[in-house]
Amino acid sequence: MFRTRPLGTTASALVLAALLATLSTGVSFAHRWMPEDWVHLESPWTQSVQVWLDQLAPEDRPATAAIQGAEEKPDELRLEEHLSLNAVVSQFHRPLGTWLVLFAGALVALLYFQHLSVGRTTLLRTQVGIVALVCIWSALAKATALWAPFHVTALPIAALPIWIVQFLERRAALVIGALAALFAASAVSFEIITLAPLLAATFGAVVSAKHGRPGVGRSILPVAVGLISTSLALFTYLTMVVFRGGAAALAPSFAALGEFQLESVPVSLLLLGPSSALVAVFLREPAMAVLGGVTRRRLQRLTDLEQPVLQKIAQEAPGTWEHSRAMANLAEAASLAVGADPLLTRVGAYYHDLGKTIQPKYFVENLDLGEPSPHDGLDPDVSADAIMAHVVQGTHMLRDAGIPEPVIEFAYTHHGTSVIEYFWHKCNEQGNPKNLPESNFRYPGMKPRSKETAILMLVDALEAGARTVDPPTRQGFNQLVQRITYTKLRQGQLDDSGLVMSDLRILMERLTETLAKVHHKRIPYPWQKQGKKGGDTFA
Repeated sequence: MFRTRPLGTTASALVLAALLATLSTGVSFAHRWMPEDWVHLESPWTQSVQVWLDQLAPEDRPATAAIQGAEEKPDELRLEEHLSLNAVVSQFHRPLGTWLVLFAGALVALLYFQHLSVGRTTLLRTQVGIVALVCIWSALAKATALWAPFHVTALPIAALPIWIVQFLERRAALVIGALAALFAASAVSFEIITLAPLLAATFGAVVSAKHGRPGVGRSILPVAVGLISTSLALFTYLTMVVFRGGAAALAPSFAALGEFQLESVPVSLLLLGPSSALVAVFLREPAMAVLGGVTRRRLQRLTDLEQPVLQKIAQEAPGTWEHSRAMANLAEAASLAVGADPLLTRVGAYYHDLGKTIQPKYFVENLDLGEPSPHDGLDPDVSADAIMAHVVQGTHMLRDAGIPEPVIEFAYTHHGTSVIEYFWHKCNEQGNPKNLPESNFRYPGMKPRSKETAILMLVDALEAGARTVDPPTRQGFNQLVQRITYTKLRQGQLDDSGLVMSDLRILMERLTETLAKVHHKRIPYPWQKQGKKGGDTFA
């Protein structure tokens, strides 16, 4: 059975949100069922709880001992009891309240991805990866609160928006960054002094990170993003301090910075930027894998022309292989122009037409000069089935070969759900004797869900159409590019790709320029001029 990558649904959003909220709530209150000697009483968070207890009047302190009918306990035992039970009266309603807050936040984010977002964020696999990363950040926040010598605000939370901007898109990064900050703050009872700086840090990462894969010489970008995130988070923290205690309240913060007190919030915020930059650079590949992407090393291996799959295309469908290689060059240049992933696009171009090796002669590029087309003796619907089969069979073959799903995605999205217009028109010209609906001539694929797959859809039609432009002028190529692009837009094939109008404008300009350079006229050699006059070119 033919299947494409599943999309997220409302039901999946409810399940994922409930699962994430349950796991994170369990992490947030993990100290309640930990052995007493596991809780580090010298960590900044537990110390902050102790300070809070000390500042309360005796009558306002948690009356856990009175409730339990026990004697008053020393401060150390009282702190441990607060960390493990957090008062009997709040033993159940606080976890429930935390779960509801986290569930609501996760559900809103997931529903946003499904109904208000486009591109890869609508894929169920991507949403599962997002949930996994947020859960990991929540666990890191709790571990930091319990055992680390610094404050939770040192958490490298800006790395997550950097990855999301690079792999998905900026609006999704804003939502995911806010969600991660909320879940991280749940580890310390949603302290506003923790939540606000973390939110500011994620916002700084979102607005300053660059979309697309970091290229040569761009590894420094996460460092700059980290510095911006740290600056914005520290500014937010100091603003909150002034708001709550006036300008005089800044003195302890500046003193902590001057003495580099590791457990203080200001110093921890200084660590947020460098730690985020290091995590963003060195853990990028695992993060991409969690989000459903393909590592650079794997993509580079797939470009090896000695790969068995590529050898099969080259030997059994040589015309298709030349078409794919020409597409790869066009698509790579177009991807670079709009910040998409050029390597992934090139690999997708190489592998997307593997299905044509089943019946290569059904495709005109594989016919020898003067060879008749097998479609001449077939009904239009039979010809359409033969053409559409290369999408279905190619997808199965790629999966059997162990090719990563993001590369297989090019096979069933490069035609989207469009109609094979030639054979549908031929059917109507014949009077449609079988009374077939248009759906019989529609590809059984999926609309592109990323810039890369959308670019390949455009290039697939352009590379073949460019051969028909005669004479090969820039104006002729421009008309071809505009016609094909507008046709795909009118059909709705690009609706979910994430391409915006500015991207399409840049793509049309770049594709026109590339086609004009590839198909430019050359000056004929003297022997060619002589051959036209009927002379002996070898004399």
